[in-house]
Amino acid sequence: MNRKHENDPGDIGLSREIRESNERYDKLKNRIEQTLIKSRENQSSIRPIVPIVEEFRDELALHFALEVASESMKDAVAKAPRLTHQADELLAEQESLYGEACEIADVLQRLSDQDRRKIPQSVIDRWNDFNLRLRHHDAAERDLVLEAWYLDLGTGG
Repeated sequence: MNRKHENDPGDIGLSREIRESNERYDKLKNRIEQTLIKSRENQSSIRPIVPIVEEFRDELALHFALEVASESMKDAVAKAPRLTHQADELLAEQESLYGEACEIADVLQRLSDQDRRKIPQSVIDRWNDFNLRLRHHDAAERDLVLEAWYLDLGTGG
């Protein structure tokens, strides 16, 4: 396998970009959560959340692209081929999650364009379901990579 040397500037730059993207990704998710909480408490306007969700949608696309570019799942499968099916499912799930983020952003934009004041509970529920799926997805990706490293170290079975 043609792996770059671990101190390769390209690897270091990609690692930095992944770290920075993950920080933006987490901050945006937190801002959305806080905005939804405020919306439930005081019926605030829907308009402030629209650009935040749109920015999150775009950051999610970058987040997934950087995961693919880092080849962490590809490396995991190379170390533990039995993880191939799980890795393929996780990659396919990224498309579904991104599509859901796009739909939520579109719904919020339409509601804002209609001058709706309050975020409907159905949209809040949809975000919460999406966010739960996304957290499970992220955890499953981490688990897959960790399991492959565990097996590669010869400590697993």
